[in-house]
Amino acid sequence: MPLKTYDRLTFSWLAVISLILFLSLVGCGSQSSNVHRQMAAVDDHLAVHGIRFESLRLIGGDHFVDFRFRVLDADKAASMLDRKQDAYLLHEPTDLAFSVPMTKVGPLRASAVGPKPGRTYVILFANRNKIIQENDPVQIVIGDIKTEGLRIGMARPDTEPRTPAQEEKWQTARREFLRTYTECSRACAKDQVCQQQCRRTYDTALSEAYLEYIAN
Repeated sequence: MPLKTYDRLTFSWLAVISLILFLSLVGCGSQSSNVHRQMAAVDDHLAVHGIRFESLRLIGGDHFVDFRFRVLDADKAASMLDRKQDAYLLHEPTDLAFSVPMTKVGPLRASAVGPKPGRTYVILFANRNKIIQENDPVQIVIGDIKTEGLRIGMARPDTEPRTPAQEEKWQTARREFLRTYTECSRACAKDQVCQQQCRRTYDTALSEAYLEYIAN
């Protein structure tokens, strides 16, 4: 092959590769820009109510949706932490509402008579039948407050990670709950009612421990 022809082919391939890389970078930049715009819109809306969005993730084997927010203004945020205000997650693709699970100690949502500025609070929603999936558009409704523009998996880039000690404490508690549940399940043998009770007790204990874990 003549040298000039080889050089032209090499240049053509380099041009194609460069174009692909450029388009990839543009696409990533556009996606990142969209996420930042969505986050900014959510922040603007929630700031009126004295809180800042932190994250919205599937947890517990996708059985729960974990919604976290940080208090900026204690007075304005009071209604967000008032358990008398009904709270639910609206799944836009199906128009189904998902409520906060109830336990022996009440609903799995943070509450506070005097919200503390700078502290992160959480509300868990039950994802029945695992209908809610990653990246699904949803709305959070608490009383008269409706937060739109949310997607499952959204999170602030500056969300503080758990320390190794906190993570180890949570994992130890989770393993202990699982051990207790396994023993309970074995003792029930084929009694389905007993099995269901074991599962409910396990789910409640695990959820309450998780609330405490992320609140600290």
